[in-house]
Amino acid sequence: MNVLDDMVELLAGKDNTPDVNHYMTITSLFGLATVVNSVRPTVVVPTDGNKIPPNIYAINLAGSGMQKSRSLGYIEDLFIKEANDAIKKEVSDRVEMLPEWEQGELNRLTDEGVRLSPIFKSATDSAVGAIRSMMDMMDIYCVNIALDEVGSVLQKEYELLSDTLLNAFDKGTLKPNLRRTTGVKPTDNPIPHNLLMFGSPTLLFEGNPQVEKAFMDLLQAGMARRNLFSVVETKVNNYTLTMDSKTEAKINDISQRLVKIVREYQNKQIPFSSEAAKVYEDYEKQLKEESKAFGHYEVIETIYRQNKHWLALKISGLLAIIDLSDCVEVEHYNRAIEIVNVSEEHLGKVIKRPEKFELIVDWLLEQEQAESEYTMTQTLPFYKEIRSKKAFWELCKGYAYQNNITLMIEDRHNLTLYQARAKKKTDLEQPLIFSYSTNITEGYYSNDDIVWKDLHKVVSKESLCYSAHCFTDGYRKKDNTIVGFDLIILDIDSGTPLDIAKLVLEDYTYLIATTKSHQKDKNGVVEDRYRVILPMKNRLELDTDQYNRFMKSLMDDLPIETDSACSDSSRFYYSAKCEHWYNEGELFDGDKYIPNTQEAEEYSKRGSTLAKRNINGISQYIIRNESSGRNNSLVKLGLLLMDNGYTHDECKAEILRVNKQFQSPLAESELTRTVFKTIERKEEVEVEDDYEEEDEFSRVDY
Repeated sequence: MNVLDDMVELLAGKDNTPDVNHYMTITSLFGLATVVNSVRPTVVVPTDGNKIPPNIYAINLAGSGMQKSRSLGYIEDLFIKEANDAIKKEVSDRVEMLPEWEQGELNRLTDEGVRLSPIFKSATDSAVGAIRSMMDMMDIYCVNIALDEVGSVLQKEYELLSDTLLNAFDKGTLKPNLRRTTGVKPTDNPIPHNLLMFGSPTLLFEGNPQVEKAFMDLLQAGMARRNLFSVVETKVNNYTLTMDSKTEAKINDISQRLVKIVREYQNKQIPFSSEAAKVYEDYEKQLKEESKAFGHYEVIETIYRQNKHWLALKISGLLAIIDLSDCVEVEHYNRAIEIVNVSEEHLGKVIKRPEKFELIVDWLLEQEQAESEYTMTQTLPFYKEIRSKKAFWELCKGYAYQNNITLMIEDRHNLTLYQARAKKKTDLEQPLIFSYSTNITEGYYSNDDIVWKDLHKVVSKESLCYSAHCFTDGYRKKDNTIVGFDLIILDIDSGTPLDIAKLVLEDYTYLIATTKSHQKDKNGVVEDRYRVILPMKNRLELDTDQYNRFMKSLMDDLPIETDSACSDSSRFYYSAKCEHWYNEGELFDGDKYIPNTQEAEEYSKRGSTLAKRNINGISQYIIRNESSGRNNSLVKLGLLLMDNGYTHDECKAEILRVNKQFQSPLAESELTRTVFKTIERKEEVEVEDDYEEEDEFSRVDY
């Protein structure tokens, strides 16, 4: 029978998650170790012959719903109770055989309130000293401590953990401590100690920052290398132990096995088989080499990797004893290695756990709405402990930026509100978010199958209305807007010729389609009228107010005259039989226009800096959006300036001024050879075109 596997199955169920199974594996090992080490067997270290107890230290962290106390209660009440009763009977027999002076010392300690117990829920250094003295007299029992909700009791128990328990792990002996004032005689003989710290990671890491610091200091001081670790990410453990005849039979088998160990393994030495000893030695060498790969600051990880063979040795001794074996076999040590390897992974979750600024951004993502300082203080215990909120939110912004999250911070109604939205990368091979209908208001079907390359089929089909958003029940109105959009739609009804728009947007992927009134008389003016559709790099999720401000910021920045009324999320556009042009480039980055975000703040600061140098309009846009190289950007600037009526000399002067704003300005000789020459050629073409038009006109007139 495999006692450990049977216990884990009974406590976790057959089909639970790996993290729950690992949690119950460690809890079961602790329970078994409390019985085995009570009768003081030892494992013989293959390399130096030292004899060490097969004891267990463990840190089990899990949220509510894991039944942490209940699972330990099952172990105490169902699995190890009979064995502990057998130990108590042995203790009673030994007390009667003690010399009179030792019986007197036991009575004195008992009168002072010292009691033996299978598992202590709390302890102090002096109390552990007294308990050790009692156990030393009887040469039986071990010190077993289970600290529930370690985050709540850590500071109170810190001295015990950082001194007595830290020193007692390896061999069960303690170094003399001159600070002790207790009248109890120190014990020199080895007494095994088992330790289980369990509780909620929230209380440990997200409450009092002093508790978190104390815990990390404890790990750094050496507690890390002594422990098995479990961090359960499963939110609720739905399994409950149900008693039936089969379950009762399994529990009874395990219970009787432990009783047998109490009777047969007192002070027994468990050596390694020659094969297991070879595995142990090879594993120790392997770990020393592997530990060299860690960085200078990865101290805990390095030491844990170097000591995994030692942890596995203790576990393998425990596994051998519960198998009723006389030695540690290869299968015992290999199973122990598996447990320690998983434990190392879980230690990584403790050391590299999310920072507070990561937690709060992730929490905001889950809320899907703006939250206030009041709500965060009430909901997140750690938030009120943060002293420098400004520095903290700068870290939040950085985390959001690196993880493609939109973090918006804005003041409304004398409240600062915080909101986070995930940005999803736009895939042009997949259907895009937009809707269309044959009716102005109703029946707006959400797009389910049209991808980017086919979008012109909607735009150029007569009698359709389309929108950049989708709407609840297909009814187009502002309040029905469904959050989320992929496309920016710009309506150009006057002022900017088609070729200028193409020039401004040449670096981006776009679809330009003419409208029904393109090059037709409208209020006495005939000119280019068209729409620009830009797919964005990221799908954005903005509410109607945020979208309105986003679009206005974008339209104010672009050097293209757009219809400012098209900033409403419920705006629709008529399709028309038209010409259209696709351009392939990078996807448009709309993030810098999202209101109250780090991206918008940085983009705005750059604009303010340039404005102080009297650089505005087209020049400022070119500098802030330079992506295709300085040469191309300056050529584009020159052509745009010419289109806006600048003379050759004015263009040249502005180009020289703008060039100085780049981090690495081009040499003037380079400008002359490339940018200025391109502009001169453009001027020559326009002059020739003007001459031909005038000559032809004069001939017709004539």
